Amino acid sequence: MPADVRTDGSAHLLVEPNNTGRPSDDFEVHDDSARKVATRDMASQIARRLKTPLLVPVFPRPENQSDVYTHALDRDTLLIADGPLARIDLQLIHMIDDARDRLSAIGIRTHKKVQMTGFSASGSFVNRFAILHPDRVRAVATGGVNGIPMVATPQVEGRQLRFPVGTFDLAQLSGKRVDMDAYRQVSQFIYMGYLDHNDTLPFRDAYDETDAQLTIDVLGDSMPTRWETSHKLYTGLGIPAQFVTYNGVGHEVRQEMIDDIVGFLQTNWEPGFHPVEPHAYPFVASRELERITVHSAWWRGDPAIPAPFRTLFDGKGDIVLAHSEWLEGQDYRQLNAFRKKATLRLELRAPKREVIILTDENIVGSVCDGDGMFQGFVLALGPTKLDLLVPGVAYEMRVMDASGKPSLWIVRPGVTITRPSPGVPP
Repeated sequence: MPADVRTDGSAHLLVEPNNTGRPSDDFEVHDDSARKVATRDMASQIARRLKTPLLVPVFPRPENQSDVYTHALDRDTLLIADGPLARIDLQLIHMIDDARDRLSAIGIRTHKKVQMTGFSASGSFVNRFAILHPDRVRAVATGGVNGIPMVATPQVEGRQLRFPVGTFDLAQLSGKRVDMDAYRQVSQFIYMGYLDHNDTLPFRDAYDETDAQLTIDVLGDSMPTRWETSHKLYTGLGIPAQFVTYNGVGHEVRQEMIDDIVGFLQTNWEPGFHPVEPHAYPFVASRELERITVHSAWWRGDPAIPAPFRTLFDGKGDIVLAHSEWLEGQDYRQLNAFRKKATLRLELRAPKREVIILTDENIVGSVCDGDGMFQGFVLALGPTKLDLLVPGVAYEMRVMDASGKPSLWIVRPGVTITRPSPGVPP
């Protein structure tokens, strides 16, 4: 709560749900993530500048239920009928009411309707929450939602759009119909970066196979196409939403974008829809990496790996292949784009040892600092190949391409990997 918080009853409680970035059954992981949102991240800055209290609900994202993406308020989440995660959208309403009562008790009156912000998964959450409960939302700023903001219509061109693509079965899932009159009173600022390639449609924790295909068929098979189609649908439905595409921006929120969000929420404090003039960044063309040159290979925990990346996905990876190539002005998804087009066949060789072959299936992710100083791909060997890798033996890495074409992967001569011996640090 800002030191100079409004006390005259004009304040709209600002709400941003936690977005931990990964599932975990350790509640402290989610609690720490929410505390960061409340004290240091974008929402904290927005609340201070609006002089309004900030509420950050801490919803777990269970690791043992991989399809339940609570932080995005997905379909599987809304289907939970009982237990601690049942109807977290209604739980949030109770949190809001409880927070308002507590604030009122210390002399800070707030409006019944809240303002909401969110980016990426939490952006999807607030975008969907506004359709579920428009009577409780005055304005919402939604960013980085893969070019797929939820469309408040049951069908498009005869195709039924079920939640979270559209509202066809929302009454069945939530127990009430969408109040379109109330929804058209919610001012929306929906934004994404022109260079944002963070497409979650292929991932089944975000969209199941049915909804993913439905989205492709109705909205488009690429993020830019879906973004344009969604904009047209919102306009056709009379939804007061300002769609903003930021040039030169990937899956990120910059200071000028926060300034725009503050301006939008401030100008949409009272009823009515009031667009703002967004910041204009210089245009940067979208590019892709043409090849990767691996200059180093390190075993997990190696002190040569920058400290933030040594855990390598909490032990899910074994080796990081570091490379120097980095496209300035493009976001971290450039590594994923390269991975999609470049087939990996890597041989690990050592004298008198069995050859170990690693392929695309062994890549479990990528790491980068975003500045071009450190980036690489994380590989997991799996139990069988891990048993073949003899501790203490240096294995030379060679890239092989069975197709006969020049490989887009290059390994510098002399790059080796050594699995540490038991009890010996990397």
